[in-house]
Amino acid sequence: MIFAPHILQLKVVIPAQNDADGNPIPNSASERWDTIADCKCYDKSADKVIAVNGAIYDYKYRVVYDSDDFDLIPAGSYVRCLDDSGNVRGEGVVKDPMKCDHPILNYAQIWLD
Repeated sequence: MIFAPHILQLKVVIPAQNDADGNPIPNSASERWDTIADCKCYDKSADKVIAVNGAIYDYKYRVVYDSDDFDLIPAGSYVRCLDDSGNVRGEGVVKDPMKCDHPILNYAQIWLD
């Protein structure tokens, strides 16, 4: 991507582990943020509705990022975009991932709620 001033991160939740009796082990659950790619996060709070694959969605952000793997960020995942100083530019649940159909460009875009 030519202009990608933000960093896209995916939230990974690790569920609690159970002991031999099936009881949850205290403090075994955790979460982390995995960096996926450089991106451009567009604030679309003024544009509330978009038609995607025949459905109408309200969304807050549109994120365009470099991706060779279309299934990397599935719908329902929680992501965030950071600016160059580490502040959160936008975050939310992925509505609908979409791959660019140009054969040379490996862009994908997602809409966040």
